[in-house]
Amino acid sequence: MWRVVSMALLLWCAGGLPAPALDLLIVRHAETLANVTDDYSVFNQRHFSGPGEQQISNLTAALAGRPFDAVLVSPAYRAQRTILPLLQHQATVAEIWPEFDECCWQTGQERGASDTFSTGPQVLVDQEMRPYFLVRQGSDGVLGGLETRTDGILRIKRAAALLKERFGGTGQTVLVVIHQHAGSRLIESLLDQAPEGRYRLANTAVTWLHADQGRFRLVAENLAPAEAAERLAARPPSP
Repeated sequence: MWRVVSMALLLWCAGGLPAPALDLLIVRHAETLANVTDDYSVFNQRHFSGPGEQQISNLTAALAGRPFDAVLVSPAYRAQRTILPLLQHQATVAEIWPEFDECCWQTGQERGASDTFSTGPQVLVDQEMRPYFLVRQGSDGVLGGLETRTDGILRIKRAAALLKERFGGTGQTVLVVIHQHAGSRLIESLLDQAPEGRYRLANTAVTWLHADQGRFRLVAENLAPAEAAERLAARPPSP
C-alpha cells in the first residue's frame, strides 16, 4: 500500500498527476438587526434578529459533522459570532483574515485607489471567544483604514490571491465566513470576473467554489446549510 501511495506522490510531483482540487465554501454571517432595520449602529451590527439566531443554530447543526481543513473568518463580531457555536462543537480554531472585513458598499463618485494599504484599528476578539479565534500570522492584525470602494476591491483581490497561493492545489475543504459585499467581490475575484457585485449572498447560505488545475468554478450559489452538508458527504473521495 505504501509503495502505491509513494508512487502516486512521485507522479504528482513530477507532473504526472493533476494537483488535488480545492473546495471553498463561502458563508455570509447570520441576519443582524442592522440587516432588518437598515440602522447600522454598533448595537444593531452586533446583535442578531430572531431569524438570525435560528440561522446560526441551523448552520451549526448542518455542519457539525463536517470538519474543515481550515475556517477563515472576517474580523467583524457578527461573522465571528455566527461560526462560534460550530467551532465550540468541533473544538477547533478559526483564523481571522482582516482582509475579509466588509467593503465596497459605497456608490457615486470617489477618488482613486490609495497608493498603500491604509491601516486601521487592531482586530479585537471578545475575551470569551479568544480560545476559538487567531488572527492570521503575517497580517499584522489590523483592519483597513478609511477606504474608497476601489480600495476595498483591491483589498479583497489581495485576499483572493493569498487564498489561491495558500490553499490552491491542496485538496482541502475550506470554509470562509464573510459579508455580502466583500463575499461577492471575493467570489468575482476568484472567478476572474469584473467586480460588479453580481452575487447576492443570503445569510448563512453556502456558496460553493471548486478549484481544479488552478481554476475556480462556481458549483452552487446560496445552498441551504443542510443541502451543502449532504453534498459534501456525497463527494467521491479525493485521489
